[in-house]
Amino acid sequence: MTNDKIDREELKERILLTATKLFYENGIRKIKMDMIASALHISKRTLYEVYDKKEDLLFEVLKREEETYICHLEKFNKSGVSVIDIITEIIRFKIEQFNNITPNFFKDLNKYPHLLDYLDKKHKEHSSERNLFIQRGVEEGYFLDNMNIEIANLVAETAFRQMTTNPLYAQFELKEVFKTLILLHVRGFCTLKGIEILDRRIKEL
Repeated sequence: MTNDKIDREELKERILLTATKLFYENGIRKIKMDMIASALHISKRTLYEVYDKKEDLLFEVLKREEETYICHLEKFNKSGVSVIDIITEIIRFKIEQFNNITPNFFKDLNKYPHLLDYLDKKHKEHSSERNLFIQRGVEEGYFLDNMNIEIANLVAETAFRQMTTNPLYAQFELKEVFKTLILLHVRGFCTLKGIEILDRRIKEL
């Protein structure tokens, strides 16, 4: 890899990190490209050489955050880790993330329907993995063995969409909305054993 290529990749990484922080803290609408350039101490022309418009940059931010989340869960899912451990880690990870995101971010994100469609698509792409996860929970004794996995998956997709489109985030803290959605969806198909352990883990968060 040439030095120019390395420099461009490093610049792209810096732009993504800075844009993510600014979008999360202020919302999308308030952040202009020149504000991002200023925060990076680069010219707006240099920024536009990497990203043609703010929408392209926002797409890369969403894509990177999704990849980071999936990568984290894959590393966490080691031998001896149960489905309850993973659910608890998902809640912990998301609560930590939402602590740094203003509700305006999701409000503004709704002005980009094709980006929401992208997030929906990525969520649906993991449908088979969720089926396997639910089956694993059944085998571990934490999930009920008499539920329709396909319906459970569809409900999960609906809950995910609600998280980003329902104005609940304007009334309640994002972390509380997410935690409640998880509890409503997951706790409902847990066995008594699963409920007991999940409730205990939630209280420890």
